[in-house]
Amino acid sequence: MLDILFSKYAKLSALLCVRNTYLEELHAGTAPTTKTGDFSDVKVIDGNGKEIPWNEVSRFNDEEMKKLMKQVVDRIYTFNVLMENPEFESSITPWKSSAYKWDDPSMDKYLCSFMESAKIRKAAFADQSN
Repeated sequence: MLDILFSKYAKLSALLCVRNTYLEELHAGTAPTTKTGDFSDVKVIDGNGKEIPWNEVSRFNDEEMKKLMKQVVDRIYTFNVLMENPEFESSITPWKSSAYKWDDPSMDKYLCSFMESAKIRKAAFADQSN
């Protein structure tokens, strides 16, 4: 039961705190077309005429990353502070059905690696094949 609650909370917070942020502006625009399927045939030409393979191009700069992360941190903080407020809870209800349709989350190996106990880590992945 708690897993279902955590899953719903994760999806809703991802939708409200990450998806609808400055990330949308970074994602907007024209995407390149690839004939190879892996974008190895796509190149970007910078202001100095240097050709950069698409797979090596930084999609956004440090300033944009800082702006995005600041907004995401602020949103997550605000979401967590307001989550127990009945008015806030009611106001986000329309978003729930959309968020809950997303794929169910799985335990993140990177974060779980912070745990010192291999036994706990093993238990966390006992029912996952990845």
